[in-house]
Amino acid sequence: MRNFLALVAAAFLTLAGVGWYLGWYDVLVQPGSSGHHRVDIDVNIPKIQEDWSKGEEKGKQKLQQILETNKKKTGSSSDDGSSESR
Repeated sequence: MRNFLALVAAAFLTLAGVGWYLGWYDVLVQPGSSGHHRVDIDVNIPKIQEDWSKGEEKGKQKLQQILETNKKKTGSSSDDGSSESR
């Protein structure tokens, strides 16, 4: 159970770091009245959607390349074995 919680925490921190680096959100800390601090979190949803769709498109292209490469490898090796007849 402890390992699972560590994995969830690591995934959350990784996502938070990547999101901050890519500009998905901004954290603004401002001094307030009587010693209090005001924390604002601005989430840029259009940027998240744009980056997500770009990543999805790149993933589809990469998967298509892998499938084509596999198809060529299996197609050429099966052609050699299928030409034999007894």
